[in-house]
Amino acid sequence: MLFFIGLMAEISEVFQLMLPIVLVIFLLFFIWLLIKLIKLISELSNTVLNVNQTIVSVDKSLDKLQKPLDTAAHIANTVDVAHNTTLNLAGKLVDFVKDNYVLIKEFVEDIFKKEAEENSDLDQKEE
Repeated sequence: MLFFIGLMAEISEVFQLMLPIVLVIFLLFFIWLLIKLIKLISELSNTVLNVNQTIVSVDKSLDKLQKPLDTAAHIANTVDVAHNTTLNLAGKLVDFVKDNYVLIKEFVEDIFKKEAEENSDLDQKEE
């Protein structure tokens, strides 16, 4: 048992001597880690500033593009209105022709008859 107590006393002395050395090593490691952390925060700050400048630049570009996009949308709406009006007009024309087919047919026949009569009158005068 005395051997065990003597061994423990020697181990205690060794650890008492090593404790300041271990603490200095730990302190140096902590300082190194703190320096790295400060550099990281500084680089992160620069990165955030660069990202902010990029966002501002993109925002300005989007503002410049907004007016042409509004114009394109306005033109597209105008084309849609013109297309719908043309379809509506064509539908009304077809309905008008269907409803007045007999009148249109008689009108066209009258035109051809008058033209045929004029041609025959010209033929008779030439002879």
